[in-house]
Amino acid sequence: MRTGLWTGFFLLEEKCGDSLRTVLEYVRRIRNAGFLCGELDERSAFHLFVDCKERDCEANAESLAKLNFFTQLHAPKPVSDIEAQKLMEKRIVRACSIMGVRTVVTHPFVTEAGVPEPKDGSFELLKRFCDDASCADVCIALENQIYLVDIDFYLSRIPRLGVNIDFAHAVASGLDVPAMIERYGSRLYGLHVSDSDGRTEDFHIMPGRGILDWNAVFEKLAAVRYAGDLHLEIVHERSERPDANDRTAESACKTVTELMEAWRS
Repeated sequence: MRTGLWTGFFLLEEKCGDSLRTVLEYVRRIRNAGFLCGELDERSAFHLFVDCKERDCEANAESLAKLNFFTQLHAPKPVSDIEAQKLMEKRIVRACSIMGVRTVVTHPFVTEAGVPEPKDGSFELLKRFCDDASCADVCIALENQIYLVDIDFYLSRIPRLGVNIDFAHAVASGLDVPAMIERYGSRLYGLHVSDSDGRTEDFHIMPGRGILDWNAVFEKLAAVRYAGDLHLEIVHERSERPDANDRTAESACKTVTELMEAWRS
């Protein structure tokens, strides 16, 4: 179980941060901060693999594969255009297969107003995504949202589907993170790790600064033999200043390491 950082952590710094060159620079900075792996953010994934020609998708994936760095990828949010959605799924699975990425995080369908679509729409999406991904040895993980998602409904009907627990989303929707880890056990494929103050909706802050019981978190991860990585998604620690973000990333890596060492002791 390694500690990684979501590349979206750096996206506030510039308006055009989706090129391959920029992502390669993000990886360099994440590694310099002490992280051993990372999650590719959804916006970069869209521009590098979906909003381009197929040959460019494969070339970009081959370049990132050489880094041997990404273990998780956040897929672009689902769209109502079925053909566009199918293209996205195909490209993302292909890119992950090339890069050796095991876990793809996805969301359920939502309307333009942000209201969840009926379950049948999300079911069709998730089942097709899982079926296609399984042929490439890639796992699809459904992320919990700040609105309640009936994860058990999908897990009971799609055997290949897993779960990605977003800690801040869980707190915002009144769920207990250690209990969720225990509940999903072997179906737990990924994590979006952060803390939250328990008051501000969807608040992703540095581990240790909020209300989460980190000893309980690590205890449950060990109990279920979680085989993935800890990908930090500390959205609300970001700055428009690159130097500040580099220092924060280094501090975050050190903080998680210390929390894990404290639990082990």
